[in-house]
Amino acid sequence: MATFLEATIQQSTGEIRKWTADFTDDLPTGVTVSSGTATHIPPSGSASTVTVTVGSPYVYAQLGPLTLTGNHYVDILATLSDGEISSLRIGFAVNYPDVSARASMANLVSTLRGLTNAGINDYVIAGQSYWTDKHLQSVLDRYKTIIRESGLIVSPMKNSGGTVVYKEYHTPAKWLESTDGGTAQFVITDVSGTVQASTGYTADYESGRITFVSDQANASRYLTANSYDIYAAAADVWRQKASTYATMIDFSTINQTIKRSHIVAQCEAMAKRYESMATSGGASSVDMVRGDQHQHGVIDYD
Repeated sequence: MATFLEATIQQSTGEIRKWTADFTDDLPTGVTVSSGTATHIPPSGSASTVTVTVGSPYVYAQLGPLTLTGNHYVDILATLSDGEISSLRIGFAVNYPDVSARASMANLVSTLRGLTNAGINDYVIAGQSYWTDKHLQSVLDRYKTIIRESGLIVSPMKNSGGTVVYKEYHTPAKWLESTDGGTAQFVITDVSGTVQASTGYTADYESGRITFVSDQANASRYLTANSYDIYAAAADVWRQKASTYATMIDFSTINQTIKRSHIVAQCEAMAKRYESMATSGGASSVDMVRGDQHQHGVIDYD
């Protein structure tokens, strides 16, 4: 009878997964899988298209993204080289949302994962493996500062000929969401509100430094972006890990004693360490309004 791999792996709504059906047990000597088809059966509504590829003895069925949670099935039919047909039904649960973070959050999520030693399969709660990129993004979003048309600080520099040029600008905000993925989470405008093309500058999102390709002649530039308190987010993750491990108990065997409660203490210690480095708090908004009533520098704390 045919079997399939990854039997215990679930699928998120936004995920694209390639399921593998192994027809080895159905193949007589000298017989191979020559072709295959697959049909998706959702819990309700319309079925999604399944992309099928064959590499005997395997049939690969790629499915996703999906719109509905619940129990889904993929029926796979393999046509063998001797004309026989072999079938396999794969049943799997879709009971949690997309595991992917926004493309513009990739560096922030990666950094947070490193600060918190958060693996992608540390533990499972209600069928969800922690920590996905989406889980870490959700934590980061709790410590987001929205910057709206805040004036950038210019740093004049001399070029090789000794002439002062104005290419370097920066913002006091750190750990900024990037423009990756075509998002509008990082926008620079001039005094009239015209958006500056992203091809005209490079940005160090971690430090908040922007370098323009050409001299800006000391012109005012304004930034709209999202800034994150990554250390407050790290403390949050460590506290969540501590709460999960709090149910673990110490135990002893004949030859050793295992004190798993120490894991909780270590998580709490790391949370306190990053809390001391966090910058969240203070004013809920800062408004700076120019004399011509064009408003800049609004910072909202979510």
